Amino acid sequence: MTKDTQTASSVQKWLRRFGLVIGTLLLLVATLFVCGAYVPSISAPLIGYGSLALSIFPSLFIVAALVAAGLIWWCVRGRFRIILLSVALITAVGAANILYRLMSVAQANDVDITVADTFGFSGTLEEYQPDEVVVYARDQGDDLTLRIFRPKGAVPQAAWPVLMHIHGGGWIEGSNAEQSADMRWFADQGWVVVSVGYSLSNDKRHLWNRVHDQLGCAMAWTHANIAARGGDAKRLALRGGSAGGNLSLNAAYMANAGTLRSICGGTIPRVQSVAPVYPGVDLVAIYNNPYPGTASDLRRMAGQYTGGTPTQFPERYAAVANATHISAAAPPTLIFMSEHDHLVPLESMQKFAAQIQKAGIFTETISIPFAEHGFDISGIGNAIVRQATLKFIDGHAKLRDLPSR
Repeated sequence: MTKDTQTASSVQKWLRRFGLVIGTLLLLVATLFVCGAYVPSISAPLIGYGSLALSIFPSLFIVAALVAAGLIWWCVRGRFRIILLSVALITAVGAANILYRLMSVAQANDVDITVADTFGFSGTLEEYQPDEVVVYARDQGDDLTLRIFRPKGAVPQAAWPVLMHIHGGGWIEGSNAEQSADMRWFADQGWVVVSVGYSLSNDKRHLWNRVHDQLGCAMAWTHANIAARGGDAKRLALRGGSAGGNLSLNAAYMANAGTLRSICGGTIPRVQSVAPVYPGVDLVAIYNNPYPGTASDLRRMAGQYTGGTPTQFPERYAAVANATHISAAAPPTLIFMSEHDHLVPLESMQKFAAQIQKAGIFTETISIPFAEHGFDISGIGNAIVRQATLKFIDGHAKLRDLPSR
């Protein structure tokens, strides 16, 4: 054997070893995430984030498993190759099944999905500046702002309908600057979007009985001022995710029942529809969520918002529960549920949906398979939430698409 041949053989040997290491690591990571998506009760590194990762990036995991399989095929011989290739095939099929299930939900709700959506390369990844930021009130030492996104073009004769967004963050975090890409998207579909800021709770202030009144003020400001910005407050829809879902439901239900107050007075408009995403409908259920990876954080946020535990303050937990505010006046409601949610128990959302249906409220639910809290950040989940919400709120907004002024 010549020296050149020996050198080439040595290089190929090291390349195969390197390829085996890369392929095995890639397969290990992909397999752990996919396992986590199918067994969401496990709290462990990588596995615990399986549902979130697979609901956002399903195609990425299919590709990862196939690439790993290709490297293993080239680098390994014998029984070890068969074992690793079997694992890669099972991982790819598992990820493909999740993609299929998500696509089925999209198809059932007339949602258009792009290839980029299946890889998670879409949604709320970009940041957009609002057309205007206004201070609607000052309370609890905070300047409370509205970030307003307006559609482009001439104002229709009957003005644009108005979508009010209430951000999440467990009542203790977050801001109305989040999800600006969603706000811009809804504005581009012909809605004036108002993203609401409100005071956040912490260890020293527990605003369970104040935030609703701030939202009432934001709605009163909108009633008085949105016409000057091309909007029609008589065609108002609300949305929000997680804690924002809880707040959007309470604000909508209380406004229509006449029980919502405002820290700044004014007229609080009625709400025509509300479309929360994985809403925290029952704070007791959230506080008692036993999942090891999130239990302590959930108890902290619920405690900071209410000032204590469900045992200490049952009346406070009842006051912020969405079921407390159900009435015949409640607007049509669309609820997005994440089936593997580690923050808001799926059973609490299902129970609430059954309660409002029993009360005669027009109700639609969209249950997202394998989805974790935050599934709507980008990808297929974001497309489903955007398009299904638009279809729902459009269907309940009167006087749409009249000639321009």
